Amino acid sequence: RAEDDSWYTFVVEPTAEATTDSEIEEIGAWVLTQKKIGFVQSATAAIYDTASTTDVLYNLRANGRMALMYRATARLGDCSPAGWLGEGLPWPIGSSQWAYKTLAGSLGDNITPAQKTAIHNKNGNTYAARGGVDVTERGEWLDVVFGLDWLEANLQEEIYSALVNTRKISYDDAGILVITGIVQKVLETAGRNGVLQLSSISVSAPK
Repeated sequence: RAEDDSWYTFVVEPTAEATTDSEIEEIGAWVLTQKKIGFVQSATAAIYDTASTTDVLYNLRANGRMALMYRATARLGDCSPAGWLGEGLPWPIGSSQWAYKTLAGSLGDNITPAQKTAIHNKNGNTYAARGGVDVTERGEWLDVVFGLDWLEANLQEEIYSALVNTRKISYDDAGILVITGIVQKVLETAGRNGVLQLSSISVSAPK
């Protein structure tokens, strides 16, 4: 990151020397301090154990920046989180949900409904058959995180661009109108894309 901070998401791929759950938790602790989102998978059986309070998924259950997918077999060459990222990221922010997607090149897990529920209750993700089709499940929160990050980044970029490209934005009603206009535009774009409720957007500034 010190050399290039232009990236936003990353994937921890399964390798011959598999990433351990401890390493996944270390990555999770790091990503919480960044404006990044990580995708990772684990085959640890304790993930779907309802009594377990020490497994990697339980420890990451409140981490909104780590999308952990349970995979019964972390197959080499079958990186479902990478496929999930590739399926969802190209769409405009807010226009697509991350749940109920089929991933090219990935085989769904054969897990029981009880195991799936246990994983989802810990805010984990699964890739398994539903109605005869392999789909991702429990990915709804990703829409929210991506949307809020997009909103923050675009507000900063648009306001900074105005400050750089305008000779002066005065600290009066006229200058405030410039800034509120930028905020209104970004919020309305978010509303049209489904990030926010368009009809609820209202921008005002103190005088």
